[in-house]
Amino acid sequence: MPLSPAGLSKRVPQEPITRLGIVGSGTVGAGIAELRAVRGLDVRLVVSRESSLIRAPRRIAESLDRRVAKGKVDRGAREDAVARIHVTTDLGELA
Repeated sequence: MPLSPAGLSKRVPQEPITRLGIVGSGTVGAGIAELRAVRGLDVRLVVSRESSLIRAPRRIAESLDRRVAKGKVDRGAREDAVARIHVTTDLGELA
């Protein structure tokens, strides 16, 4: 397919993105996971330490609780987002 001057294909069939894989649960990784889960994507968050299997979802849930308190996210959206985030140490789950 020919490329446009910007280097992008003019007609690329696109399927909607429904699942996102993220490696790392630091500030950036956790933030991306939270925002994308609120927007409806299923998120696979890969962490390097067993302790992060508990810590990462707790931090994300606490961040969402702050957003609920500020009125930026409703309680139902918070619960849905938390349910969409799966934390693992297995990189194979991103395949």
